[in-house]
Amino acid sequence: MIKIKKGIIGEPSIPYNTPREKAMAVGTGIWLNGKVLWNFDNKETIMYEEQVTMRVTEEKPHSKVSLLSYHVINHSSKEKQLKLLSMNYLKTIRRDHFAFISPADDTSFHLAGDQMFMINGQTETGGKWESTIVPSWIMNSEQIWASLEKGILKYQPTAKGNPATLLSASFGIPAGMTALVRTWTIAGSDKNELVNLNNVLLKNRLAFPIKK
Repeated sequence: MIKIKKGIIGEPSIPYNTPREKAMAVGTGIWLNGKVLWNFDNKETIMYEEQVTMRVTEEKPHSKVSLLSYHVINHSSKEKQLKLLSMNYLKTIRRDHFAFISPADDTSFHLAGDQMFMINGQTETGGKWESTIVPSWIMNSEQIWASLEKGILKYQPTAKGNPATLLSASFGIPAGMTALVRTWTIAGSDKNELVNLNNVLLKNRLAFPIKK
């Protein structure tokens, strides 16, 4: 989901760096004008020269769902065309960790022992994030790019040995505006349950009201 609004974001929901037990970790990146800035501790990301900032907040609309909101702000006087990157990887290294993109379900899955995770997201117009699977040891290097200058990622449908799902979404932000983009991770042990929860989120995020 991508939403544009005027000014600076309001009070965040749950800060993404709130201590909690979680098997999947997320690193964020912004590609802009041939340069990329990664942030793997998920504090505020600032591109000083481009006058762009990003904050990540998290909601728990369901016990098995982690919903991340990326608040990207264009502080400059010109529109910015950028690519938002979301790197999703297992916090603990496991030899039996395997990840793949499922064309049938139009999403990616991570399998580690009896654990299963689905990684997905949606744009404002209902479009899908682009996704690729990369080995975690190259996930923030130039090896993931077919063209860093043009912002084109290499495509790989599967990987094992602690892989990561890399989601990317390209959009423009008018001067002085904020873009709100969301992704989610669904955890469980039954694929059908994960697919059903994903379909509900794709159809209507308000189906999971946020508890105050």
